[in-house]
Amino acid sequence: MNLTKSKYLYYEMNQENKKVYYHALFGNVRLVEENNEQLLDFFEETRSIEELYEQLKITEEEKQVVDEIIGDYIEAFYLVEDDCDERNILVENNNEYMYVDDDMRSRLENKLIYSIIKKFKILS
Repeated sequence: MNLTKSKYLYYEMNQENKKVYYHALFGNVRLVEENNEQLLDFFEETRSIEELYEQLKITEEEKQVVDEIIGDYIEAFYLVEDDCDERNILVENNNEYMYVDDDMRSRLENKLIYSIIKKFKILS
């Protein structure tokens, strides 16, 4: 299976200066540790998991852990098959957003409220 990093994958820096990734269509917020970031970066171009094992010199013992991480990234749509159009998933599900994270929704609402409030001037 050939995988590539989703074009809808973005990140924000949190208060501890760590990257919090999210999928722009589906949410799926994850704190990605620095060492796991290179797994995502590896799939900037379409590649197979076997290529990952070879290039990063993954040992047999490490393969199970790497497979679990990649499985999580596939489930979150951070990594997708090279011919996958994620927008079609929305169409197939009547444009209902799957996997919306309530915590992310709450943070986005708070950011929106804050940005609206800070633009108002209080007149005395």
